[in-house]
Amino acid sequence: MDETNFSDGRKIVSIIIKAITISMSDTIMKFFGKSKTSSSNKDAKTILFVCVENAGRSQIAEGFFKKYAPSRFKTVSAGTKPAYQLNPIVVEAMKEVGIDISKQKSKELTDEMIRESYNVVNMVVWIKTFVLQYSYQRL
Repeated sequence: MDETNFSDGRKIVSIIIKAITISMSDTIMKFFGKSKTSSSNKDAKTILFVCVENAGRSQIAEGFFKKYAPSRFKTVSAGTKPAYQLNPIVVEAMKEVGIDISKQKSKELTDEMIRESYNVVNMVVWIKTFVLQYSYQRL
């Protein structure tokens, strides 16, 4: 891949993430209210974001959720086939909007994550079926 294509791709990802930032922050603030509320961490409800590699989409969602959601919620993301590292373009683009996900690691989806989650957000359509099947296997 030549440098021009990589640079253009990085610009496109950066623009998309900036647009998502505006949309996500507005949506989260409207849904949860303008200010973060304090609560003890043990009472926090976990929101689980799931995608395939846990290297891009679900990491972006987790980053935004951590920044904008009230403290009565916590978040985790995971993948069905985790990558060995986060997508570096995503990490860079998120930094540009003030969210540092560089220390995040791809995590494998576990039964415990699903069981302990208040809500599971599927970042890919086919994963909904996978998560449901995965959940039923433990019953």
